[in-house]
Amino acid sequence: MAVSMPDMSWLIVAIVGVLSYSTQGADYSDNDARVLILGGGAAGLQAARTLHDAGIDDFIIIEAANRLGGRVADTQFADMTVELGPTWALPEVSRVVDLVRDLNLSHRASDYDSLLFRNESGVDVTEEAFNQYDAIDPAKEKLGMLRDKMRANGNIPDMSQRSALRVGGWIPETDVQRAVEWFEFDITYGDSPETTSTKQTEFIGEEYWMTDAGGLKQIFGAVAGFLQEPAYSNHTRLGKTVASIDYTNDISIIVTTQDGTRYIGEYILVTFSLGVLQHNLVQFIPPLPEWKDVEIKKFQMVAYTLVY
Repeated sequence: MAVSMPDMSWLIVAIVGVLSYSTQGADYSDNDARVLILGGGAAGLQAARTLHDAGIDDFIIIEAANRLGGRVADTQFADMTVELGPTWALPEVSRVVDLVRDLNLSHRASDYDSLLFRNESGVDVTEEAFNQYDAIDPAKEKLGMLRDKMRANGNIPDMSQRSALRVGGWIPETDVQRAVEWFEFDITYGDSPETTSTKQTEFIGEEYWMTDAGGLKQIFGAVAGFLQEPAYSNHTRLGKTVASIDYTNDISIIVTTQDGTRYIGEYILVTFSLGVLQHNLVQFIPPLPEWKDVEIKKFQMVAYTLVY
């Protein structure tokens, strides 16, 4: 069973080595560094900030795109800023939401109580749909209880959300019931309950739709704005796609990009997306151990389509 992961993520996949080293900010003109941060998305930028705050500034960020920020990007459309990647800030208790509030970025809470259900004939069946929440809400509570037991006891096997909902007494049989379930689960987790993990289920709560003209990318100014300072101008390598990671010896790690450039570090931090890792776009030398490969391959990132 795959584990679906809604957007989110500031996922740091792997770190090699343990850091106990402090340096002052400097301008590194070569391709050697104490730490190589692979990927300049949210995870990579947060990693750079964490190292910087700890006094560790001997690092290089290697990013395939010609900009930092990863999936967080926007464009101008009809005199408006349109997000091309993540559009919501969530969950409510998170660093992302804190930054949105601290920076006073324009946003609005998603109102999931403002719903309208119509059947195939166009008839308003909203009242009938709302009545189904009396049945699905207890099933969701049961799912949450099963999840908590699984997390507390590692010997209890995972199950799909579909199985957990059945245990909770929810078995949709009508189109209205299926529509309610789709709204509560498919749209939230980006996949059907048949393929989504109970153990990894999170009830997100309130979420915020970004409407700020400057875009969600503004949060990176607060996280890693120091990279724009002259002293850190050579700490990023843009337009460099990593081809291989050679960690054969115990002293240094060699990262080679598709254009043949080699970077040498004592430690590497891999922040690539699951898609990059699952499609074997980067060669690990030697190959990753099977247990780690299994952990990477068992997850799947879901996709949302924005229609403007």
